Parts: sequence; C-alpha cells; structure tokens
Amino acid sequence: MVKKKGLGAGAKCSVLVRYLHPAKEVRETLVNKRHNERLHGLVAIRLEEKIINRKNQPCVIFRHEDFDGIELRCVKRFTKVEEEGHPDHLFDGEGRREAPNDDSIAMEAPTNPNRSEFSHTPLPDGIFHMGNRAEDMAAVRGMGFSVDDDNEPAPENVPQEAARNNLHNLEEGQTWGWMGFDDRKVKNIPNVKPTLIGLSSVVLEGISYAGMFKLFFPRSVMLTILHETNNEMDDVPLSYGELLRFFGIILFMSTISGFSRRDFWSNAPVSMKTGAPYRFHEWMSLRRFESILINLVLTSKEPPEYKDPFWEVREMVERWNENMREVFSPSWIVCLDESMSIWFNKWTCPGWVFCPRKPHPFGNEYHSSCCGTSGIMFAIEMVEGKDRSKEVPTDPTNEKGNTVGLLLRMCSSIYNSGRVVILDSGFCVLQGLIELRKVGVYASAVIKKRRYWPKYCPGKAMDQRMASKDIGDTDCIEGKLDETNYCLYMMKEPDFVMKMMATYGALNPFPDEKDSTRYYMKDGNKVTKTFKFTEPYSNHYRFRHAVDDHNNLRHQVPSIEGTWVTQRWPIRVLGFLLAISEVNCFLAFRTFIWQSGKDDSTLRTFRRRMALSLIYNEDLLNQSNKRKSKRMAACTGSVHLPMSAPAHAREFSNGKWKKGAKFKYQQYTCRGDNCNKKTRNYCQCSPGHWLCKQCHAKHVMSLVSEVSREC
Repeated sequence: MVKKKGLGAGAKCSVLVRYLHPAKEVRETLVNKRHNERLHGLVAIRLEEKIINRKNQPCVIFRHEDFDGIELRCVKRFTKVEEEGHPDHLFDGEGRREAPNDDSIAMEAPTNPNRSEFSHTPLPDGIFHMGNRAEDMAAVRGMGFSVDDDNEPAPENVPQEAARNNLHNLEEGQTWGWMGFDDRKVKNIPNVKPTLIGLSSVVLEGISYAGMFKLFFPRSVMLTILHETNNEMDDVPLSYGELLRFFGIILFMSTISGFSRRDFWSNAPVSMKTGAPYRFHEWMSLRRFESILINLVLTSKEPPEYKDPFWEVREMVERWNENMREVFSPSWIVCLDESMSIWFNKWTCPGWVFCPRKPHPFGNEYHSSCCGTSGIMFAIEMVEGKDRSKEVPTDPTNEKGNTVGLLLRMCSSIYNSGRVVILDSGFCVLQGLIELRKVGVYASAVIKKRRYWPKYCPGKAMDQRMASKDIGDTDCIEGKLDETNYCLYMMKEPDFVMKMMATYGALNPFPDEKDSTRYYMKDGNKVTKTFKFTEPYSNHYRFRHAVDDHNNLRHQVPSIEGTWVTQRWPIRVLGFLLAISEVNCFLAFRTFIWQSGKDDSTLRTFRRRMALSLIYNEDLLNQSNKRKSKRMAACTGSVHLPMSAPAHAREFSNGKWKKGAKFKYQQYTCRGDNCNKKTRNYCQCSPGHWLCKQCHAKHVMSLVSEVSREC
C-alpha cells in the first residue's frame, strides 16, 4: 500500500486552478487557464477554517512565487501533496499550526490588510428586477456592467456636428417620389426556397433524428471534443457513439424539469411521490457520465500568450458557422437580430451584458441570422464587448465601422445571391446596407431616432412630408451613396410615421397581400381604415420575428440551457450551440419532412425522440454488435481449445509462463465451480486459469449461451 503523504507547513502541493482563491487574482495572473489545469509549486503555510459554500471548511493557506504578496487558499480535500514538509510540522485535525521562521521551511507570505476577503463584490439583488426603463439602464451602468440599450445610436450614426440633427431638408442628391426601378425585379432574381445542400427528398424521407442532429451539429466539433477529452480522461477511452449517447442523455434530462442530475441515477424505485420518473443506469453509469462531463475539452488550440477570455470557445463557434454554410442554404429572405444565452453570474461570464428588451436579459448576446421561411438559424456571432482582447486581430470588414463589418460578416454566406435581409433599428446604418448591396445582398432596416436621426435620414423633413397624408399612405425618398441607389420609405400610421431604409422594393402591394386595419380616433369619432402594405413593409412584418421565434422555441420550459446546470462558462456556450442545433433539427423536420397535418409534434416531444435516437445511435450499436460478433466467433473458434501447461509451469504472468514448479508436470486445483480436482489444463482464452476437462466444457457452453442471448 502506498503511504499517503502528510500535509503540513512547508509541504509542496498542487491544486486544480478552478479550486484556488481568491478567484479574481488567480484569473488575472493565470490567464486563459484550462478547466483541468493544475498549479504546482504551492507551499503550504497553515491550516485555517474558512466559510466556503456557506459552511466552515478546513482550508490550506499557500504562497506561490507567481503571486507575490498574495495568500492563496483551497479546501483541504482538493489539495494534493507532492512533497512532504518537515515531519514535526504536520497539520493536526484540531486547528492551525504555522511554520516556524527558519531556513528549513519557506517564509510565510505577508498578509495584505487592505485586501478584501472576497475577490469581487457580489451582484446586487435589485439588478435582476431591472426593466427597459431609462433609469434602470442607468442604474445598471452605474454598477459597472455593459448594457445593450435600444435607445443608443449606432456609432456610425453619431453626427460630427450637433446641428445635423436639426436638418429639415433632404441630403444632397436625394429626391422625393419613386424615380427608379426595383433592381431585384429588373434582374429577375427568384424567391428561392430553403434547402439542405446535397440532400434529395428521397434521402430526407429516410433520415433519422440522430442523422439530422449529425447534420446540424458539426462533426468536427464532436471529433475535437472526443480527442481532447480522451487526453484528459484516465478512464476507459470515450468513443464517438458514447459521446452521442452522452448528448442524448442531456437532451432526455431536458424534457423534464425540477429534478437534480443524480435523481436520474437513484437506486430508489421509481415513485409517483418523489424522485425522477426515469433511471439511466442501463444507458450509462453516473460515474461515467460525470467523468465525461468534468473532463470535457472543447478546443484543440493552445491558450494564447495574451489574455483572451474567449479562446476556449472561438474554434467551436467558428466551426458551427462553417458547418451551417456547408449544409444549409436559406430562402430568399432572412432576418438578422439578437439572441441571448442565459447566465446570471457576471464574474464568470466574459462578454456579460444586460439587454433589457429581451425576455431573458442577462448573459451573453449573440447576433443571429435566421431563414425567414423555415426559421432555421444559420449564422451567429458572440458580442464580446469590453472583454475582447486588444491583441485579437481586428476583422478587416470593420474598416467602415463596426456595424458595417458586423452586417458583412453575418451575411457572408449569402453573398452574390440576391437575397433580402430584414434588419431591426439597431442595424440601421445606411452605409452598411450600401456595402451589402455591393456584394449582391439586398436589405431593409427600420429607421428609429436614437438621440439622433441616422446619418443621411432627414427625419423631420419626412415627418413634415407625411403630416397631411391619410393613414396607410406611403412615399419615398430616392438617393445614391457610393454610386449605389437606395430608398427611404415612409408610411403614415395613426400616431407616427414608420420609416425604413432599403436597397430593394417598390411602393406596390403584393397581388395576394391581405388587408391591414387601423383603428384610431379623429374629431372624437372612432375611425377604421383598411389598406394594403406595400412590398418593403409587408416583408418586414412577415419576417421580422424569425429570430425571436427561434429564441422562443429554445427558451421553452424545460429548456436545455435551463436544465443543464453548470458553473463552467464554456460548457454553457456548448449548451447554447446544442440548443440552437436541436431547434434547427426540429424546424428542418417541420419544413422538409413532415407534411402539413401529418405530424403536429411539439418541441418537447421531438426532443425526446431525438434523445432516444442519440442514446441508441448506430455508431454505438454497430460497435456493440462488432464486439458481440467477435465473442460469438471466439466461442465457436479455436481460442477456447483445452491446453496443457508446459513443463515446470508455475503461473502465467505478463504474457509469459513463469517456471519454477518443483515437479515437471505439476498439477493445480481446478478453478471451476465446486470442483477440487487436480489438473494442469487451461482454456486457451485464459492461460493460468486452471480448468479440468469437465469444467472446460461447461465454460465453453456458458459463453455460447450468453452470446446467443445478446445477439
């Protein structure tokens, strides 16, 4: 038995970095640390009682050469002793014992009396009750947090002179009225349907739920996780089929809320009164599941030398976007908006933002592009904000502004396709629409005043123009920027003038456009007005909800992100990708496979089916069948022939017979059940396991019966 090394003053120890405190100082010194990274060379100073997770626990106090003047601490049970200190200074279990001040033991690190016990201030409770009011957003900003305010202007729209806000006249080159042609119609660009690239309708009819998941969740990400996780695991290597089963179990748990993870592996019988209604023992043991979960590695890249809190997830997000470009082609119209990934702890979440206009306002914000007709999300980009490292190269598309660069990146997969992008007022930058038009993408955006009217938009002149118009009437300003035509559309509403900028469309309704109705008061009387939306307004109202609809499906309770509880932020990013991939699979089945009225499955029903398909995936079943086939072949082949041990054989060890028996044909007791016969025979499948002839026959027959049942 290996003697456990004693923990005492002067002992050299190692600890997983994630268990070290104070966390803020550890993060600032050990940048871009891996999840299972250990810090070696910690010198134990003393043992103290500290409040950890709301209870007193014995903690070891360390000093380390990389943390000058800072005492590090860790719960005692997480400490690994690599080299013992002096035997006279071992810690007893009753209190603290400090190291004496001599040369045999390292000097104690001085305590900083000005340092707080905690590395950061906890979040105020009131922050989670903030809304979309100006005073709420100001209060959150006052706490030092990032806020995505819908009332803030895009940087490109901030005028250099305040006087530009008061313009009542058109910009140079702008004219009233529709003076040109709809370029998209002139070029006869068709309104194409969404497609799964390379998959015919015949193939889609036979695709399984697991097959659709493999299509939308990148195989390259799965293989990276598989390879890198196996490098961390000391257990049996993880296979591709087992990794799919792992994700299937996570999905299955997400069909039910209100239970802890361990409830699904409880040994108690299933009860209607307590506990989870299912047990997962037959699929995977709890120890195996948690071993995979704790050792998950999400990237094959090494941490950069500079501080980059997003380094662990960049590769995964990039590959997800690349995979969507390869497998999915959106329809003729797409929607660009924002999505939120929920995370309440600002201190452990790079890029944490408060977005009050969203139903789930706390966490990471992603710019997202969705197909307008199918709702499938095909491009995402995380908002890194102030946490983005200055050493990370700036994208060349940002030359004409961050919003312009964002629009170009989010639409890169539909360049030169003649598709239309529906934008909300947050992307209302005319230069961005012009740059999209240059690469063959048409766009429209709602014009909203955010302290200033957007650049090139004479808002007051447009209001004056429409003052005498009737409800539902429209008008247009035509202009040119960088030799590219654009239009500023106006439509009279009862209380305001709805304005849009666009590089396509005409003020004509579609032939099948339905009537729209407005109710308003005029001269004390209730008035009803019916009219038809013209093309840009019709498209806006029909397709502006594509991203929001996708988000609503993803956030339906129970949700994957809500049930997959984790304190490790990169795992939440993985959960976000898993969730949007699952919704994409659901929408793909609804768009390409299910006929109208033949399948009205809800997302939860679909999730359970897909979870079971992943749990019983073909890769794992084929692997199991191969093992069974080998065992069947082994049972009927020569590997189970009765053999005799060589002369003077004593035992079989490390692939070799060890000789040294007293007699040349030494016999040993048979190891069969209730058999005490003497023999020197054994089965070829297990040298050294002594079996007489009768027990050898029973051994072969039992294997044949077992494999026959399994097959």
